[in-house]
Amino acid sequence: MDNQRLRIGFVSTRLSGTDGVSLETNKWVDILQGLRHECFCFCILPPSRYNGSL
Repeated sequence: MDNQRLRIGFVSTRLSGTDGVSLETNKWVDILQGLRHECFCFCILPPSRYNGSL
């Protein structure tokens, strides 16, 4: 699996603000995108810091 780019999804009812789930998800998205993986968020409220390109 070396150098394989993955498509990774995060599923939650809400990803917005500074609650623990949102902060932890943001941290993992940053880490995984830094490793050149493609991340997607699926939730009722869109993530506040993303422009829909995830």
